[in-house]
Amino acid sequence: MDTSIVFPLLLLMHFLGDFMFQPEAWVKDKEEHHYKSKHLIFHVLVHTGLALGVILIHDYNQFYWAFVLGILHWIIDATKAYFSKRDRFYNNNKWSAYFFIMDQLIHIGTVVLISSIVLGQIPNLHTDIIQAINYENMMVVTAYYIVYSPLSFFMRIATQKWHKDILKEETGLKSAGKWIGRLERILILTFMLIDQFSAIGFLLGAKSVLRLSGQKQTEYIVIGTLTSFAATIILGIVLKMAIA
Repeated sequence: MDTSIVFPLLLLMHFLGDFMFQPEAWVKDKEEHHYKSKHLIFHVLVHTGLALGVILIHDYNQFYWAFVLGILHWIIDATKAYFSKRDRFYNNNKWSAYFFIMDQLIHIGTVVLISSIVLGQIPNLHTDIIQAINYENMMVVTAYYIVYSPLSFFMRIATQKWHKDILKEETGLKSAGKWIGRLERILILTFMLIDQFSAIGFLLGAKSVLRLSGQKQTEYIVIGTLTSFAATIILGIVLKMAIA
């Protein structure tokens, strides 16, 4: 087997095991009984079997790493199921999303680790982290944080004098506008960094198809959209100049 496909295959097996080969009944049983769930064991055995197939084809002498990956998967899923059942987090959509994202990131991290060990390419984390912390990367990370949070605060201040009028007529989803704004700014900044400026026009055009209930709401959305686009584009220009 080409060693370069060991990681992609293990990653594919992870997603197959977590989504295609995990019935909804198993998920509910894990949430109900967490580490005591028999379906958690079934789920881990599926993951172990899938990983074992990949590792055996690559190098059968390293078969035991599939079982290590399975044990790590059990620990991660049992921990997630236990904490997601606590009163503070149960039926809380915000925490459910955070748990899902963190769960998948940790799983992917274990796949990266096991793949590196199987291939004999254990990364030097200290060196890799030091190399990643450079001027260009830190500027990009800072820019993404700015469009995610500080610009949201700026938008709220910039449109505050119209917000009270709109609040009386507002019938949409709670906080949906804030998340739409964050996502569109992240997309705009990304398009600028990869020099796909025409996609920004497509994004603006896609938003123009919105059908709103009244003139005030329409004008409010247009002002907010153009302000958000302008602020992000200016930030993107400054960022590209700074890292050029």
